[in-house]
Amino acid sequence: SFKEKQQSEKNQKKEPKYIKDLMKANELRKREQTIMWERMEIKERKREDDKFQDQERFITSSYLRLQKMRKEQEELDKLEDKYNSKKSVQETEGGMGGFYQKLLTSNTSMGGGKRGEVFQKDSSASTAKPTLEKLEDSIKRKKEEIEERLKEVELKKQKKEKEMLERIEREQSNADKEKSTNSSERERS
Repeated sequence: SFKEKQQSEKNQKKEPKYIKDLMKANELRKREQTIMWERMEIKERKREDDKFQDQERFITSSYLRLQKMRKEQEELDKLEDKYNSKKSVQETEGGMGGFYQKLLTSNTSMGGGKRGEVFQKDSSASTAKPTLEKLEDSIKRKKEEIEERLKEVELKKQKKEKEMLERIEREQSNADKEKSTNSSERERS
């Protein structure tokens, strides 16, 4: 009875441990692959520029929106990285554990950080806390903005698809009417 209750609670609470992290990593990889692919395309276009200098170039509004969304996503990723780095510093504040963690992640001689990057740590946790809250708020706002824009783009896409289908149906019905009038005229003559 008691063991059964514990087992049923365990079974209900069981969720995959690492799926969320794997999904995030997969999404990040896809984003990086598209960025790499676009960069390769841009390089290829630059190589072929001299062939098509005299022709006009057109950039669609959807492509511009996509570029803007990617820039915003990059900014969001930078904010999240900044937030995570400050959060990790705050969590590993005291003791030798914090010292070694900082040494391994921030020291360039130990393989952490970027070359030439200067690592500074706020000595007071009270000053770090408000900045973390600000970063969390800005990340949250950016995510909401991006989600809203994605919804808008999706709605516009659906609207255009609907309009296209309606136009195709109208054209098809007009073509059917013309065929029927042509066939009735042929029968009369």
